[in-house]
Amino acid sequence: MTSNLFKQNSVSGMQPVLLIGDIRKFQIVVPPIKEQKEIVEKLNQVDKEFDFLIGRQRAIVELLNTFKKSCIASAATGKIKV
Repeated sequence: MTSNLFKQNSVSGMQPVLLIGDIRKFQIVVPPIKEQKEIVEKLNQVDKEFDFLIGRQRAIVELLNTFKKSCIASAATGKIKV
């Protein structure tokens, strides 16, 4: 449906054009303020969860890098056989 709106408002033969005046003509659905706030709360919660998971992955990468350096150092000094 949205693509039809763009096609109807295209004014160029080669490249589709979307002008600000055309955008102003589009009808959009805006949820009530209460629902908007619920959406924002949910997005904030999901954002916090992603931040937590990203932090955990960064910590894991850091530990793996430390382990890698330790293995290389141990191999270089002959503490372990490769």
